[in-house]
Amino acid sequence: MQSLRARARSAYAPDRRTGPSTWPAWLLSLVLATVSSTDRAGGTRHPVAGLRMRYPAPGTGSLAGSGGAHQLSGASARGPEAAVGRASVYLLALDESGTHGTAPALIIAGLAVHEHDIRPLNVSLDAVLDRHLKPLGLDPHQFELHAAEIKSPPGGRAASTTRAARSGSPWRPVPTSSRLAVIADAYKTLTTFSPRDPALPPRVFGAIVDRRHRTFAQADRRAYDHVLHRFDEMLQRLAAANGVPQVGMVVHDRNRQKERAIQDLAARWQRTGARLDTLAHVPLFTDSRSSRLVQAADFIASALWRYYGLTSPGSTEAEPLWPLVDTDRGMLSGVIHLTPDYRSGVCTCPPCASRRH
Repeated sequence: MQSLRARARSAYAPDRRTGPSTWPAWLLSLVLATVSSTDRAGGTRHPVAGLRMRYPAPGTGSLAGSGGAHQLSGASARGPEAAVGRASVYLLALDESGTHGTAPALIIAGLAVHEHDIRPLNVSLDAVLDRHLKPLGLDPHQFELHAAEIKSPPGGRAASTTRAARSGSPWRPVPTSSRLAVIADAYKTLTTFSPRDPALPPRVFGAIVDRRHRTFAQADRRAYDHVLHRFDEMLQRLAAANGVPQVGMVVHDRNRQKERAIQDLAARWQRTGARLDTLAHVPLFTDSRSSRLVQAADFIASALWRYYGLTSPGSTEAEPLWPLVDTDRGMLSGVIHLTPDYRSGVCTCPPCASRRH
């Protein structure tokens, strides 16, 4: 009898007609790692999302009633049966802004990109640094696209009894005009990027929790609740519209103080049936220096901070982002702005205004 692992590998194998599998190697490894034991119902339960994978009976090559497709079903069997072998992946990169104690708002925001577009977007962002840094004799690979650091590069400091030594930012010797040109060029790249499939475009997600809002004590929870659930809803809409199952992965800039809490929240929402059915795993964390996509999320969060978090808001960077916000029935559902006057009509920002129609 063919093993479950072998069947899973076959399901995600390259299709000779269409070329290599679209699944990244690291994600394939994660999927295969979940196919490790069989439950009493003859399937394998996803350790986080509570999904059951059922495979064709040996020798039949098909599953009764599924038209030959492998079946994915949640605990409540939501939605149609899905062809696992044809599923595609969206990666949502997230970052934070306004985390210091006196900030007027907490912002969690980022960019969701289809698997086909991750590498092209990385190449496009690398090209931004190439254009502006190579003429200066600098190695672009030594630089991170971090909006606040590029605007105001910190200097170095010596070690003290209370603080560790810190080297100065590599952006510090770069002329101001070049740094500002990098920022403008990076935003232009993000907002004008053309996806391989227009039906699977990049999408902005975010949550802005005003310090005056009654739930600010639970700002992290409210923000992640909104962002993760709206990401899940987008993937379900795309699956229904395109007939291809969508799987979501979330990667976040490293945050050692919050990682476990955020992962526990996502796992609890999945266990208790609060949807997130499309997410293959709890959010993962990585050093932003190793990921241009996480750096893109930093630029999204920074633009929203300049729009919502400053005493004198700057809309130049945020305005081109609004068309990228995930939209459902005319509402900019991908971004929420929670203030004491939420839904009262007082705030005229695009997300709030869209909720009044």
